[in-house]
Amino acid sequence: LGGTSAFNLEAHDGLENLVPKSEAFDQWSNVNCTTTSASDPFGGNAAFTLSGSGSGDFPNADRREIAGIHVTANVVYYASVYVKLPSSNPSSLFRIQLNDNAASYVVRGRLEVQINSGAFETASSENINTINYESVGSGWYRISFQFTPPANSTNISFRLIPDSTTPASSNTGKDVTFFGAQLNT
Repeated sequence: LGGTSAFNLEAHDGLENLVPKSEAFDQWSNVNCTTTSASDPFGGNAAFTLSGSGSGDFPNADRREIAGIHVTANVVYYASVYVKLPSSNPSSLFRIQLNDNAASYVVRGRLEVQINSGAFETASSENINTINYESVGSGWYRISFQFTPPANSTNISFRLIPDSTTPASSNTGKDVTFFGAQLNT
């Protein structure tokens, strides 16, 4: 394909994904989450439902994350993940977050998604743009956005936070099903 560059959100399909183990969330670092296998948007069983434990004291205390993603400062990246709410114990507020591993895990990009009457909408965001919620059928959505790491940001982590309500102790049993995290240029 000649590289990892995509010029718009649709064009990044099929290009190199910089997220290692992007369909194996059970192999990501676990921070206070339970992971259960689930059906994915393509009819397989590669998705995972994440449940927060409610044991942390801040909104992203319960999460799955993969660290060591090498990025170049001031280059536009396209992040995406497939998301579905399970039928029982669904979350009403979840987060997709990119943190800087080399700078004390400072948030470099954040999307907080609220579910209102079954519809996904942006509750808040930080340092991202071109947010898109695309229905792909059977209750699945592909959520995508643009992210540009600032100067000196070269190593990030990709975090999936099933419930970002405050206090985190209210997060117990709030679930979100994720599949296929991607970060492309």
